[in-house]
Amino acid sequence: AVFREEVLPHVTVLTPNQFEAEKLTETTITDLSSAASVCDVLHARGPQTVVITTLDVKDATRNGECVAMMLSEVGRPKWLLQLPCISGGPFTGTGDLTASMLLAWTQFHPHEMVLALEKAGAVLQSVISRTVQCDRGKEIAGKKVPPELRIIESKRAIETPIICHRCHLVVPKVFCGVVFDLDGTLTLPFQLNITRMRQRVDVSEDFANGADLVTCLRQKHAGNKEALDAAMAIVEEEEKLAFSPPELQPGVKDCISHLRTRGIRLAIFTRNCQASVDAFVRYAELPADTFDFVITRDSPIKNKPSPDAIVHCCKAWGTNPSSVLVVGDGLDDMKAGQAAGAMTVAMLRPSTDDLDEAAKVALKE
Repeated sequence: AVFREEVLPHVTVLTPNQFEAEKLTETTITDLSSAASVCDVLHARGPQTVVITTLDVKDATRNGECVAMMLSEVGRPKWLLQLPCISGGPFTGTGDLTASMLLAWTQFHPHEMVLALEKAGAVLQSVISRTVQCDRGKEIAGKKVPPELRIIESKRAIETPIICHRCHLVVPKVFCGVVFDLDGTLTLPFQLNITRMRQRVDVSEDFANGADLVTCLRQKHAGNKEALDAAMAIVEEEEKLAFSPPELQPGVKDCISHLRTRGIRLAIFTRNCQASVDAFVRYAELPADTFDFVITRDSPIKNKPSPDAIVHCCKAWGTNPSSVLVVGDGLDDMKAGQAAGAMTVAMLRPSTDDLDEAAKVALKE
């Protein structure tokens, strides 16, 4: 009662095993659905994040084939991480190790609790595997004494975990279409030399005041077509230089091909020029008809942060925006998707001025 009534209201992250979660909520967990309900009860009592570190129910463990963990954050979908069972146990200290790794990796990935859990799971698997290699435990007076976890021997695996098993949603979401940003989303970030581009077109960051460069140029040279054309020619020259060739996000071709084989409609909306999109498609060796729509800065459709491009795609596909996913690396991408009523995914990266804000917008879902 003390923990339920006096401690939980002050807790931000809670990592109970199934037994502890049941005791804290006075509820029995029998399946994934009841586990999700227990997480919600715990949220109502204080913790914003709950990770049930050992979920021992048949639909979570695939009838005992794996170890399962559930991640729940207030107002967000719940995730399940399933890890292969490793013989040689039971092991002592795995709960403490999981909790400490979650604490450590959330410092590196403050907006990506799912990734933090995946890394914690990878560390757990590596440490247990190393432990079993070194010591199978002992039997004393007919009682099995578990081996001590080999933490020191697993130093490298703890520092640089290799993720072999990913989380998946407890209740999967089904999407009919995906709309991608280009630069920094389908391609790696920081290929464009923005500083040099601003210098060449004489637009300072103070003048821009947070607005994108193309918008600034259109405002600066409003009514002077010759000056605007000259400035835009410089922008296109810099884009061509940066995309010769473009550096692609790892696995982007396989991802897009997989989406296509599943019948998911695809589109691009970007402030880049059409030539940049063509360079990406060509270098990624994708079919020319991969994307149903390509909305660039020169398209008649209003660009981000307006939702018009997303709405246009949804109408053409005959689908509700709620079944479309918008993927981008900037705040304007998130604003456009949210305004259209679509789901959003933020490609987080360092040194992005609006990183935290973009993450907050994306994570409202």
